[in-house]
Amino acid sequence: MLSHFFKITLRNLLRQPLYTGINLASLMLGMTAATLIGLWVQNELRYDTHHRRAEQIWRVTTDLKISPEEYWYWGSSPLKITELAAQVAGVEQVAQIKSAADRELVIWRGPLHFIEKNPAWVSQNWFKTFDYELKEGSIDAFFESPNGMLLSESKARQIFGNHPGLGQALRIDSTEYVVCGILADPSPRSSFQHEIFFSVSSLLGDPRMREVEMSWNNFNYNTFLELHPESDPQKVAAQLTDLLRVAKEDSSIVMGLQPLAGMHFDTRYEDEFRKGNLNTVGIFALIAVLLLGMGCINYLGLVTARASTRIREIGIKKVNGARDGHIFGQIFCESVVIALFALVLSAGLANLSLPFFNRFTEQNFQFATGDGTLPALLGGVLALTLLLSGLYPALLLSRFRPTAALRSQGPQHTNRSPFRQGLVVFQFAVTAALLIGTIIIWRQQRYIAEKPLGYDRSHVFEFFISWQNRRNMDVKRALSLRDDIWEALGNESSVADVSMGSQSPVHIESTHSGSIRYTGMPDGASPTVSQVNVDTRYAALFNLQLLEGRWFEDNFRADSANVVINETAAREMNLPQPWVGQPFEYHGNKGQVIGVLRDFHFKSLHAPITPLVMSNEAEWHWRFFVKTQPGSERQAITATEKIWQSRFPDQPFQYKMLDDNFEQLYGDEKKAGLMFQAFAGFAVLLSCMGLFGLAVFVSERRVKEIGIRKVLGASVLGIAGLLARDFLKLVIVAIVIASPIAYYFMNRWLADFAYRIDIQWWMFALAGVVAVAVAVLTVGFQSVKAALANPVKSLRSE
Repeated sequence: MLSHFFKITLRNLLRQPLYTGINLASLMLGMTAATLIGLWVQNELRYDTHHRRAEQIWRVTTDLKISPEEYWYWGSSPLKITELAAQVAGVEQVAQIKSAADRELVIWRGPLHFIEKNPAWVSQNWFKTFDYELKEGSIDAFFESPNGMLLSESKARQIFGNHPGLGQALRIDSTEYVVCGILADPSPRSSFQHEIFFSVSSLLGDPRMREVEMSWNNFNYNTFLELHPESDPQKVAAQLTDLLRVAKEDSSIVMGLQPLAGMHFDTRYEDEFRKGNLNTVGIFALIAVLLLGMGCINYLGLVTARASTRIREIGIKKVNGARDGHIFGQIFCESVVIALFALVLSAGLANLSLPFFNRFTEQNFQFATGDGTLPALLGGVLALTLLLSGLYPALLLSRFRPTAALRSQGPQHTNRSPFRQGLVVFQFAVTAALLIGTIIIWRQQRYIAEKPLGYDRSHVFEFFISWQNRRNMDVKRALSLRDDIWEALGNESSVADVSMGSQSPVHIESTHSGSIRYTGMPDGASPTVSQVNVDTRYAALFNLQLLEGRWFEDNFRADSANVVINETAAREMNLPQPWVGQPFEYHGNKGQVIGVLRDFHFKSLHAPITPLVMSNEAEWHWRFFVKTQPGSERQAITATEKIWQSRFPDQPFQYKMLDDNFEQLYGDEKKAGLMFQAFAGFAVLLSCMGLFGLAVFVSERRVKEIGIRKVLGASVLGIAGLLARDFLKLVIVAIVIASPIAYYFMNRWLADFAYRIDIQWWMFALAGVVAVAVAVLTVGFQSVKAALANPVKSLRSE
């Protein structure tokens, strides 16, 4: 029976190559989109669950009460928290990691150097608590060696090429480290994407580092507890809180426990791990289903439209004894065959697209997975495809009654079916909604690019003297070397200006609370401010505008205690007027407000402008900002590199353009824009294919009507308009339906921006025009072709 169904299916598919091609391409594109998006969605939902004891692992979190109205939430804790955890019942194991996402290590292999941007230091139990696959070497040897290191396979390949890396020595600063093991590359669904590991004990070998790290005041580690299955996490957290409050003599601290699997989507706590967004995951999952549904709709639309041409075939089979089940099996078999063909093609297309998809998502997805993820995903896509596209046509055609089937000539105006009209409306509603979303995201990106930010970052690059660069120097020598670099840069003709500070105005991350005192400050208040240390050239280089007062001046010792604030700080602190000259204590320095800056955006436009305090303490000026002469950027960078190499011959010169730093603030928005463009492109293509297939079929079914109209004098344009009119009505209805839906979701997306565009009517009009134009071009081509056909051929036979 199955072989019979298969033969009939192939015969029917080959008999109609155009419709078969449209159906196959539609399902293939829908399946490809669903597979790729499905890879990302399941990866997000299963973050950190691949560890065997994931349900027993909890991260220690810290809640700090800054004021009655304000809390700080950290995902980190002190190194010595392990001493307290050992006193708590139910804690079976403690593992700690210190990541350094903002610290770049320079690794030397002979004369070659490599930059590692995300090293990690781990405690003795790290690889017992979390599951890593060791390819070569020994974890025990790694912890026993005072200068051992572990590399991922990719990092080992980058450093050593095809040569063995195990046991090889690599130099960092003046210390040699030995590669004790090679680990498999981190899983795409792991928060721990580190490729180089060191032991915490090697970090504590430096007496200065040990003194810093062993302080109760330094929350530098992510601490994970493996609890007994019957332990109560809340009771464990309460005991930790009591113990830490005694050890630190601070009653404002509350320790909590966060489940490992919940860490990825919890954005309350500040840490260096990549965060997910459940709303985004939900939207992408919905889009995957919609795109797959659009591919299935094309199949449904054509199969049901062509049902009238198969009525006689089904009627004759039923008269000859075929039961409903046989007809159902045959029609469903056709859906299975074409879906399987489409699945094979989509798997190949998805595999070819995977490198581009990985670059876009910054992940490392692979089709050759051994955990059953890919077969389950492809099986789910196939099952959903058959449910959406195979079940209904099989039920519809198998329920035809023989007498009615043999009497009927089939409907002529097949585009008038409410079911098919609904499918067309649905397709173009999805297309129009994605087009509207693309336009709104593009406009918000333009707004970000064009909005005056209150400072000038053009032609400026930055570099800094890290702690590693100056670790073997005393403070006096380091400051002298820094000033020497500043003076050398000032003598370069390609350099317009040079400034030093702790952070650039593009993104000031540092915040402070606790030491601020000023006139009129309410009792018990502890305002939180953003802070940055700057030199006397900072305002001029970045063109910051003073509202009142003056900027810091050279050789004016009192300015080391004075501050410049922004106008938001002056207003929110309710400083007495005049603002300039008001006493202001900050970090123990008793000075005054010497200037008030006009507000500028020192964070992304997601956040409102907040109070900012700028100080002038020279020992914090390790970051250089170099403004180049117009057209001389390359010369200035080359000159700066020579100056750097003459002072730090063993350290490669690294710099960043501030324009690039600014673009990184909006990486998610750019990805969203590109994603919507890709989705909209898929939707437009699928809609065109479905509409084209229906237009071809309708023109074939109305061929005699077209011939009669031409004989009676109808023009080509009139006939083309007649065929296209019904479809265009459906497209307009789809636009009307899509507009409020798109407005709702895009308004929610824009709500994440403190500074945003207003959604305007023309955005919907533009998307509508594009959707109508696509429909006109798709249907118009086939309509004109049908109208130009010779009426003699169409009227020759009955």
